[in-house]
Amino acid sequence: MRETDRIAALRRYQILDTARESDFDDVVKLAAEALGAPIAVVNLIADDRQWFKAEVGIGARDARLISFVAAIPKSHMWSSSRS
Repeated sequence: MRETDRIAALRRYQILDTARESDFDDVVKLAAEALGAPIAVVNLIADDRQWFKAEVGIGARDARLISFVAAIPKSHMWSSSRS
């Protein structure tokens, strides 16, 4: 599946920015408890953000996405003249 198809499907589902649902909340609570994890999420990745349908330990409903490569200072990037 291409990225454009994935985003189009996500929009068709009309699930982004919908109200919390107990079934999804129960899944993340169970996952956090079973794994002893402080954070558990059911998230959907949109164009420029990840949206949390359910979450434990984050306290937010969405987060902006940044490019991992764009966030790395140029001084830390690999150079073609590595030894």
